[in-house]
Amino acid sequence: MKKICILTVMCFLLNACTDKLELSPLDSISTQNFFKTQEDFDLAVNGLYNYMQGKGNVGRNGVYAGDLYWEVASDAAYFQFSWHTPWYDISNGNLAPTTDNVRFIWDYGYRAIGWANTILDNMDKASIDANTKKIYEGEVKFLRAITYLRMVSLYGDVPLVLKQLPVSEAKVPRDSKESVLTQVVADLDEAAQKLSLTPFNSQKGRATKQAALGMKVRALTYAASPLFNPSGDTKKWEAAKTAASELMTIATQNPTLVGLESSYDNIFSVSNEDNKEVLFNIEYTANNSQEGGNNLLPFGPRTLPTQGGVAGGWGSSAITPEYADSYLMKDGLTAATSPLYSAANPWANRDPRFYTTYFVAGISTLPDGSIFNIDRVNSFPGGTFQAAYPMSIRKGVDPSAKNQAYDNEQAPNTIVLRYADVLLMYAEAQNEISGPDATVYAAINQIRSRAGLPNLATGLSKDAMRTAIQNERKWELGYEGVRYFDIRRWKIADAVLNNLPKGPTLNVTPAKKFVATKHYWWPLAQSTIDANPKLIQNDGY
Repeated sequence: MKKICILTVMCFLLNACTDKLELSPLDSISTQNFFKTQEDFDLAVNGLYNYMQGKGNVGRNGVYAGDLYWEVASDAAYFQFSWHTPWYDISNGNLAPTTDNVRFIWDYGYRAIGWANTILDNMDKASIDANTKKIYEGEVKFLRAITYLRMVSLYGDVPLVLKQLPVSEAKVPRDSKESVLTQVVADLDEAAQKLSLTPFNSQKGRATKQAALGMKVRALTYAASPLFNPSGDTKKWEAAKTAASELMTIATQNPTLVGLESSYDNIFSVSNEDNKEVLFNIEYTANNSQEGGNNLLPFGPRTLPTQGGVAGGWGSSAITPEYADSYLMKDGLTAATSPLYSAANPWANRDPRFYTTYFVAGISTLPDGSIFNIDRVNSFPGGTFQAAYPMSIRKGVDPSAKNQAYDNEQAPNTIVLRYADVLLMYAEAQNEISGPDATVYAAINQIRSRAGLPNLATGLSKDAMRTAIQNERKWELGYEGVRYFDIRRWKIADAVLNNLPKGPTLNVTPAKKFVATKHYWWPLAQSTIDANPKLIQNDGY
């Protein structure tokens, strides 16, 4: 099975290259001489996927760029590289319309949307067999939808553009986030109807029916959450629950194609990428072409004894003590209440997911059987902090990476959505509708059982279950780029980010800061507003 072909235009025309090269941006070519053959559409759709990728080690070159940089925006990690913008400014609460690169998702988003609209507007120009045309329409609608979902989740109201616009009509105002999310759901519905459970031509990384349905659950969950739904309209939660139920039924009917992996650790194994739990991810290949993920350099440990030809982490980040402390012991109790906790060895006997999420000194085993030691930890500020929190981020870091260029060459894919997330969104929706019934417990306990934890205690109130779900998402989806979006949609970001006292005590600076209600939305870049006066800035900026 192959990954998506990423081809340069010139290589494609000369028919002289392999299937793992980079696609040049196609938004500048003349559509008058393009879109005539199926090969043109093959290239065009592959180019649209390329807009999703992030390239380079600063996490801002694509709609779904960012990788572990999203964690420095949340309560999972601190960050000290002031030149890595906008992440540094988000992390310390100084995000502004003049922050460098605050417009990167806006820019890449509208490039992707413009190219998606161009493909759709030209779909009838070429002789394409009906089935291929249907699949490509589904993929393009999917990619346009998830692009708008990313944008609306950060900026709120954004212009909703569904066709090619001439330059004279390009300056348009923002549309409401409600109307944008409605269109996102409509596009994902259409995509799900046109796509199958297996990717087109068996090419890993292409959109599938389960990807479209899963992202629909995410869109509807966002729409129902307090940030988007301040009135608490339960009909919105009903829609999210119904969408999740549909995908859960498909998983039951197709257990080899959709569902939970049996092992939590195996979800993230480089040898098991694109497994049935991964509904959609960004494909990366470490082949010295800048087509790899960027987790290792800014965030990873020093070069491991099992790695070769890689630079190792830069020491730009530090794990947030409160986040690491929050993980339960493996008996399901907190460190404060569990008999398994030992002050002499505080990181032993934790929730097994802890050891998939972090390399822990004295505990984590590397592929050659050696034990990860504290000298490999590469976080700031060092000294007392590293002694107290002797760990580095493990998710997204290949401990066996060999002979790769230093820049952006990690092979692990970036997971956008997996099935466990859908189960937790189902539980969240059902709990908000009527409280914790048996189906809520069943959804969560599937995940806890797979992790090796006991089931949740029964008899929880609606409020207690809400907290339990939020915590379960924190531990299950940790360092997967989800937490920042969760704490914002729940409208708890200010409470969470402004209450992290351990970092400053251990000399971690700058401290986290989140200004409510201002920082619940990103500002539009001042340069974007200058170019289009019809755009109105978000409140507080």
